Amino acid sequence: MNASRLRRRILIADLAWAAVALAAAYPLRYGINEPVHPLWRHLSAFGVEYAAAAVLWIVLHDQLKLDSFRGGWNLPAIVSRISLGVMSLMAILLSAAYLATDYVSRLVLAYFGILLFVGFVSIRCAARLAFKSKLVMDGRRRVVIVGTGRTARELAAKIEWHPEVLWNVVGYLSPFDAYMEGSERTDAPAGLPVQTVGIVDLLKTYNVNEMILVGTSCPPR
Repeated sequence: MNASRLRRRILIADLAWAAVALAAAYPLRYGINEPVHPLWRHLSAFGVEYAAAAVLWIVLHDQLKLDSFRGGWNLPAIVSRISLGVMSLMAILLSAAYLATDYVSRLVLAYFGILLFVGFVSIRCAARLAFKSKLVMDGRRRVVIVGTGRTARELAAKIEWHPEVLWNVVGYLSPFDAYMEGSERTDAPAGLPVQTVGIVDLLKTYNVNEMILVGTSCPPR
C-alpha cells in the first residue's frame, strides 16, 4: 500500500474516533439518564473543542509521525508516541480553555483524552492485524533476497517490521561460495545449493514475484 495513503487513512480513522470519543465523554461524566435532545445540545457545545482538537491532531500526526508505521511496527514505541501526542493535545486544549476563561468540564476532557489514547492505539493495532490477515497475506508479493550475511538478514527483518509494504520474504539466494561460508555458521539460514540453470525453475516453484539484490559492499568512489 502507498505510504501516504496509509497515513491518510489512519488520520481519517483518528478524526472519526475523536468525534466518537467526545460524544462518549459527556455521558461518562454526567451519566446517560438525561433525555436525548438535552444530551445532544450539551454535546454541540463542544464543537469548538472538537474542531480545535482535530486541527491540532493533524499537525501533531505529521510532526510526531503518529501513524506509527514509518519507523517500523514496535508496540512500545507506538504507545509512547501516542501518549506523547495525546498529552500534548490535551495540554494545549486545557491551556486554551483556561486562557479563554470559558468553562469547560475538565473531567469531560479527561475522559476524552483517555478514550483518544485507547482508540488511537487500537486503530493502529487493528491496521497491523489487517495487514497480517490471511486475505492480505495471500495478496502479498512474494520476494527473494539475493545476498547473504547481516545486510540480507536486516533487510528481511525490516520488511517484517513494515507489513504495509505487502512483501513476503520466501527465502534467500546466494553464490555458492557464500553459501558454503554461511553454512559453517550456526545462525545462518538453512539453504539448498542450486545450479544457475535451475534458478528460474526454483523461482517458479515458489511463485516468486520479485528479487531484491543485496550487495556485500559498496565500491569506493
